[in-house]
Amino acid sequence: MGIRQHINANPKLSIVVACGLIAIATLSIVPALLPKQQAQQYEMNGFYTVDDGRTFFKAPLANIPPFDHQGQQAVRAYVFKAGDSEFVGYMEQFTAEGKRKIEEFLAANPQVRATPGIYKTEVELYQTLVKRPGDAQWTPCSLERRVVEITTVKAPDGSPAKPVQP
Repeated sequence: MGIRQHINANPKLSIVVACGLIAIATLSIVPALLPKQQAQQYEMNGFYTVDDGRTFFKAPLANIPPFDHQGQQAVRAYVFKAGDSEFVGYMEQFTAEGKRKIEEFLAANPQVRATPGIYKTEVELYQTLVKRPGDAQWTPCSLERRVVEITTVKAPDGSPAKPVQP
């Protein structure tokens, strides 16, 4: 039995198959006719502070600290949780030279701005500074032992504090 005879013998099945083929064709053609939408850029956030860690706020990680935030210099804040309270365990910023190098790198590689943190490797050790809230001085990351002390954050009872993600 040929296709034509099969269609004539089963008209209802033929209609269902034809509708299915039309639906498949439509579903494959319509997306090609629609305007292309740009992929929505996912913006990652981090915590920042303008008052030595007493308070903190969320902002895009694309900000290179220190940066101006409502007339004050903002630095990156690493927030931790102990019990029900959240607090800034330590802060991070770049030296003026480090910030300049990062900005030059980002200007030459604009696609990288969508991936915060990738630019840090070149300046991480020698141009990144950290400190705890209340410390008088910023510590260069090249002083590894001191940096480990600063970035090992404990809860008030001495137990390890848990990092908070923005």
